[in-house]
Amino acid sequence: MQIIVVTATKGASVALVALGINIIFATTRIVNFAQGGTIVAAGYIAYLFAAPDQLGLNVWVAFVITIVVGIGIGVFIDVFAIAPLGGFNARENTGWLVMAVSLVLLIVFWFVVPVTALQILCALGFAIGFGLEVLRTPAAAKFDPNKNLGWIISTFALGVTFMPAIISASIATGPQRIPDLIPGTLATIGGVPITYGDLLLVAVAVGLMLGIELLLARTMLGRSFHAVSQDRTTASLMGINTGRIVLISFAIAGLLAAVTAVLIAPTQFIKEENSILLSFSALIGAVLGGLGSTRGAIVGSFVVVFVQTFCATLLPLVGFTADDAARAGDLVVFVGLLVLLGVKPSGLYGRVAVEKV
Repeated sequence: MQIIVVTATKGASVALVALGINIIFATTRIVNFAQGGTIVAAGYIAYLFAAPDQLGLNVWVAFVITIVVGIGIGVFIDVFAIAPLGGFNARENTGWLVMAVSLVLLIVFWFVVPVTALQILCALGFAIGFGLEVLRTPAAAKFDPNKNLGWIISTFALGVTFMPAIISASIATGPQRIPDLIPGTLATIGGVPITYGDLLLVAVAVGLMLGIELLLARTMLGRSFHAVSQDRTTASLMGINTGRIVLISFAIAGLLAAVTAVLIAPTQFIKEENSILLSFSALIGAVLGGLGSTRGAIVGSFVVVFVQTFCATLLPLVGFTADDAARAGDLVVFVGLLVLLGVKPSGLYGRVAVEKV
């Protein structure tokens, strides 16, 4: 029962992270290593608004605020970590330049020479630059993720270093939690409590999984995602605003991160190491299922969590320490991934890309 409950709840949270990674990959062919960091940032934002020792707002109000902030963080990642890789042009990237200067000055007036009025002014300047960058229409096909691999460093640094550092310096450090959206325990089966929060996590995860699958497969927006992924220039000539489509995919990923952060905070806690732990399991799950496949991301994530939970639960019964059991689970997952990719490099549900030349 413990294996079932943990696989269902943690698997749902990892699947949501994998969905965020997958939807960006399905649009840009970029693996967003900042998705885990977005969850950490959104989690601490929720803590700031909902925790009794902080602002203490109603947890549902904090949930809505966190979703809005999460969408903003997703857009921020595109604007700051991806868009500049297409090449800097003073005329086209005015907003980016305003943001960069405002951010540097904000850091100076926050940590070096604290002046409240200037902090507010710099923050306003950053918001204006951010708006200019979001509203502009970038030229199509300027950034090729296959030739410019800077996104690996930029997304990784943003998710693992920059965002956690900003959060720890401005909000809190260490593991934190917020109240349950729906408090209480439904039942205890085999000594394992099943809370309403667990059921909500699984239900919301399943709903979002189905929604994103329908979005990508049955809507014009989903078809636009695939078109931009295959050929930005041709998609632009067909009337698709490629910059907006990429921006929307990052916004959806930010929304997923915010939902995940709030739903896992009461039981799995908000902590900086989640940026690595969740991203690691989600990335393995997405690759195992097949990058670009929504169904693959879901199945792969649950398989990874099941194997990890199975080893962590049962191996201590035969003499393994808890740490060794956890390492054994990771080892089994890694070896299984290598074997699968050796047999089927595209993953369980992935498709081999075919290009005509």
